[in-house]
Amino acid sequence: MKAIYIDHEYYQFPDGIQNIEQFAKFLNENYNLFIKLTQYSDESCREPYFIEEETLEKYLNVSDINFFHEKEITLLSKAEYDERLTKIVKEKCVNCENYIEDGLEPNLEGHRNKISLDGECFFYSKIEE
Repeated sequence: MKAIYIDHEYYQFPDGIQNIEQFAKFLNENYNLFIKLTQYSDESCREPYFIEEETLEKYLNVSDINFFHEKEITLLSKAEYDERLTKIVKEKCVNCENYIEDGLEPNLEGHRNKISLDGECFFYSKIEE
């Protein structure tokens, strides 16, 4: 699905606005206003994958927006996100020097905002064999 990427954060398009051109027109017509937007939180996930239950309502000052553009994101339920994250952690993280095994299912909290569901992780360092 499409989202608006504003100053390094992801937002849902406002009601009645379908694309980035309509959003730009809306901003130009409402330059001196605060607008209410739904932000996709990245506290417990990593873009471009977001958890649908974890959104924030924010008011943005239109005149303070530095840049924006449209990006493709994937919105998942928390259960589906966790299921997919568990699979990635079991496949990739166990081969990382930074992985700490706790004897149970992987502890997802240490992975949530580090590894994406594509397996991309900035902290990954393969175990030397």
